[in-house]
Amino acid sequence: IGGDHLGPLTWRDEAEEPAMEKAEELVRGYVSAGFSKIHLDTSMRLADDPKTERLPDDVIARRAARLCSAAESAAKGEKPVYVIGSEVPVPGGATENEDSVAVTKPEDLKSTIDAFHKAFIDNGLEQAWKRVIAAVVQPGVEFADNSVIRYDPEKARSLVSYAKSIDGIVLEGHSTDYQPKEALAMMRRDGVAIQKVGPALTFALREALFALEDIERILYPFSPEGGYSYFRDTLEGRMMSDDKHWKKYYHGGEREKAYARKYSLSDRCRYYLDDAAVKDSVLRLIRNIDATAVPFGLISQYFPELKESILREDGKITAGLLIKERIKCVIRTYR
Repeated sequence: IGGDHLGPLTWRDEAEEPAMEKAEELVRGYVSAGFSKIHLDTSMRLADDPKTERLPDDVIARRAARLCSAAESAAKGEKPVYVIGSEVPVPGGATENEDSVAVTKPEDLKSTIDAFHKAFIDNGLEQAWKRVIAAVVQPGVEFADNSVIRYDPEKARSLVSYAKSIDGIVLEGHSTDYQPKEALAMMRRDGVAIQKVGPALTFALREALFALEDIERILYPFSPEGGYSYFRDTLEGRMMSDDKHWKKYYHGGEREKAYARKYSLSDRCRYYLDDAAVKDSVLRLIRNIDATAVPFGLISQYFPELKESILREDGKITAGLLIKERIKCVIRTYR
């Protein structure tokens, strides 16, 4: 199990010392809980860092080594493996729609690895360095509110060529969400062996829940026992009452923002799925769907990619099955 973007991101508005102390506690917690792949992300500026200059590699590496020490001290039994990097894409996708993104330069990757190696050795982490398995790079892929930048092997050629000369470290690509299956295959071929995905999975979950709510209304022309789920309305209500998770990502007029809250590729609504009211509406939706048989015609209408596999199912078609199968469709593009 991997821990992603472990560092002081959450406390970036604080000065280095208090932010790093909290990040150390975060990392120790992950390792103690059994997470064995630790992404050390100290690439963000903190409150007392210069605001107009790029954070130097040696500062990023020094902070990462500090977090590595915390992880090593918390490990019981088998020690974790580590992912490093100084050119780390923003978690959750870009905040603006872009036409292109700069691919990591080979010299920048070399500088990063050299800086991290020095910081680890200076801090007595020689054995931990042997367990650094990957470096995060920008291979030229990104997604935002309403755009996807596809992988271009030609633009990544220099990075890929240099990466092949690095012993024991593979490339990790973030923001690979929504890439076509063939693009992901080309990335693997080119050495981007670890491909991060997140919002595309929760986007598929949201798609499935919206589809199930449509089915719910068709199956129950009149309110079912216990009432309708009102999933869309509940989700929208929670997002409107607390906009901290989507405000900086969604732009334009009220119509554009209303669309984005439901259908944006950034899928900021995922941060509200753990809200108590939203969870209650999801549970009610699942109960309503599972309380009656879902006709094959509705499955074909709302889950067309699943109809052949559904025909092969022997048991009852449940809401949980439909949700999981929609998510698995995304996962299969990574195989």
